[in-house]
Amino acid sequence: MIRNYILLAWKVLNRRKFFTFVSLFGISFTLLILIVVVAFWESSFGANGPEKNMDRAVMTQMIYLEDTVNHNYSNGTVSYYYLKTYVKTLKTPEKVGIYTMGNSAKIYKDGNRYKGDTRTTDEVYFEVFEFEFLNGRPYNRDEVESSQQLAVISRRLAEQLYGTVEASGKDFEIFGKTMKVVGVIENVSTSRLLSGSDVYLPYKVMDPQYDEVRLNGRGYGAIMLGRTPADKELIQQEYQDQLGNVQWPAEESWTAIYGHAESPFEAIIRMIFGNAKDKGAGKFRLWSTIVIILFLLLPTVNLINMTISRTVERAGEIGIRKAFGASSVNLVGQFIVENVVTTFIGGALGLLLAYIALSILNDANVLGGFILEINGRVLLMTLGITLGFGVISGVYPAWRMSRMEPVEALKSEEQ
Repeated sequence: MIRNYILLAWKVLNRRKFFTFVSLFGISFTLLILIVVVAFWESSFGANGPEKNMDRAVMTQMIYLEDTVNHNYSNGTVSYYYLKTYVKTLKTPEKVGIYTMGNSAKIYKDGNRYKGDTRTTDEVYFEVFEFEFLNGRPYNRDEVESSQQLAVISRRLAEQLYGTVEASGKDFEIFGKTMKVVGVIENVSTSRLLSGSDVYLPYKVMDPQYDEVRLNGRGYGAIMLGRTPADKELIQQEYQDQLGNVQWPAEESWTAIYGHAESPFEAIIRMIFGNAKDKGAGKFRLWSTIVIILFLLLPTVNLINMTISRTVERAGEIGIRKAFGASSVNLVGQFIVENVVTTFIGGALGLLLAYIALSILNDANVLGGFILEINGRVLLMTLGITLGFGVISGVYPAWRMSRMEPVEALKSEEQ
């Protein structure tokens, strides 16, 4: 029966080609946009690349200081002193890696100038994130502590500077210092808040005042890795408890401190929709739901109208089938299957268009280092949305037409 429904759906699609084109265009274009948006999200926050372990890791990067007496407040990135004193000493995390936010820098080699993103880290950073080393190795604890001028660089930069990834032992200049390459890693999308960069440098080399006694400033952050995903909540709780142990430096007069151990996505949501005391999750859910509904409403309504138009044209067919004993359930099933076939064809076209669009964006590098891919989760999302389109937009027209009496349907056909 299903096979017959599918064959009939194909014949119906060929009957009114303009309606078919409009329906498929609406579905495929909507899915194209959704797939690209999800690919952006996966590129930035998905558990892939070096950040495969983010299901058991949280970060802290910002603290909020308040003087309730004088009504002053300050917010900014944490200092190395703060991380060393209050974060590195946490008991729950298996490892705590330190990093700084990425910055664009000018890089010099043999009189030529290049541009690249750079960040500083400690040695544990390379134990938390699973970088793919194509050549060499990361710098180790002794090298960091002795302020050796070493660097780990990306494949992209290695090929620009040396024409090969075999770059260990070679040097380049950055920030007025000559750095020796100890390792080359596979490219990481610059959209990655914690791991994306072209150059990774030991923090002591680039920040002589790294150990200044202050709570915030200097652009540092920490990534805390648990042993299992269940450790995330324990780390977050221990971190909140640790805030109660923070002591103000002598020259500072704060009375309250707020900080959070959270995922990169949660940190961005807090920054946009929330504040020091509110994660902003409620506002984010509200606005994202509104946007998604509005975005999906137009193609859904369009498909419903197209389906109604087609079913009205087939009133005679419906009347004859009901006269020969076809049940409303059978008719509803037929029209839903036909609608699902239409949406799956549109979904396949949308997937093809998205693949072409992402390939063009990646090859042209118009997104400045963003690497967009269609992975398993994106495919499942496409399948789910396509099926939802087909069922939702097909139920009402199918139910409406299946309730027509045979005589009424045949009269409608004659008119």
